[in-house]
Amino acid sequence: MRLLALGLALTAALAMAGCSSTQVAHQPTPAPVTRPAPAPAFDTLKVDQVAGPDPSVVIDQGPIAIRKVPPEYPMSTGRGVQGLVRVQALIGADGRVNDTRIAESVPLLDEAAMTAIRQWEFKPAMAKGQAVPVWVTIPVRFSIH
Repeated sequence: MRLLALGLALTAALAMAGCSSTQVAHQPTPAPVTRPAPAPAFDTLKVDQVAGPDPSVVIDQGPIAIRKVPPEYPMSTGRGVQGLVRVQALIGADGRVNDTRIAESVPLLDEAAMTAIRQWEFKPAMAKGQAVPVWVTIPVRFSIH
């Protein structure tokens, strides 16, 4: 196996140096295959950022999503539209979403993203052993398969 790798490396070096040999067959280098990255499954999306409403409070542990509701693609208005919407959500000390805002917009998909995130439930963020409210930024990806 090492001999094969060494031979391939030597052939590539000769070809790049412009050397020719009757023993080296010149074949065009195949173009690299580029495949689009698969869209992440909804379950793999994670909270991007955590920030408490009071900057002096140090968050020991960020909120953990325990119930995620996937967004419904808006068929009536969003046909053919895809992209990433970042939703800022205020997670209360009870683990429920108290407020939402759009941090990064895809206008036809914003409302569907916020509607889904409002239904999520969290294990609340903790500071000094107490549950505290925090703002989080959650990416919601819409892709057409």
